[in-house]
Amino acid sequence: MKCVIPSRVGGTRWVPHTMKSINIFQRSYNAVMTHLKNAFHKNPKAEGLAKLAGDAGVVGYLLMLKDVLTPVSKLPMYLQREDTTLGDAMCMVDSTLQLLSTESIIVWKDRHFSTGRSLQSPYHRGKG
Repeated sequence: MKCVIPSRVGGTRWVPHTMKSINIFQRSYNAVMTHLKNAFHKNPKAEGLAKLAGDAGVVGYLLMLKDVLTPVSKLPMYLQREDTTLGDAMCMVDSTLQLLSTESIIVWKDRHFSTGRSLQSPYHRGKG
């Protein structure tokens, strides 16, 4: 397996960097977990990382974040195309917003992780 280090997720291009890091973590999850579980006998930091990476809530959050960021990352690429008209741009923005509102309701509503807590979207407070 080719070893790839996740990219830094801060800065001005945080959406593509975050998507790249999530994809790398997802592809190399088994190798990372094996390495951390073997290393935590000698390194307490590795033990903490192994617990964090093995937590179902963390993994679920990363997968949910990937689902939400996918349409967000496609929108600017579409808007920057030379053949995009104003009408096309407005339709794409509207469809992305519709997709995100639908996804956020599906993803956030009744989402339970290993902690047993239900997560609610800040845009849907009091409705779930």
